[in-house]
Amino acid sequence: MLEAKSLRKAVVAPSLLENPSAANLQSTRLALHVDGGGSSCRVYIASGCSIYSVQISMEDSLVNKGKESLLIPVSAQVMDSSLVNRCPHRSEIQSIVLAETESE
Repeated sequence: MLEAKSLRKAVVAPSLLENPSAANLQSTRLALHVDGGGSSCRVYIASGCSIYSVQISMEDSLVNKGKESLLIPVSAQVMDSSLVNRCPHRSEIQSIVLAETESE
């Protein structure tokens, strides 16, 4: 059985996503990558024709549970945010996924 180790929430600066698409909160438009040490993670957000990257601190991560074991997110600090320039598209992005590549 899978068990959550952390549930974080962070505020994305309005200057990063100036004109978000109405559907950018769908789960298919988000991808998550946790660094090897687990101290931070990158969230990739597809909105319109662009993909944005937000790095979030995972330090002191805990799982808080509320009534009936409902998970309560802990506020996280945004360490870095940027537009991903390697993914040019002419139409609205419907889904993103991260894949491992072989590196030498």
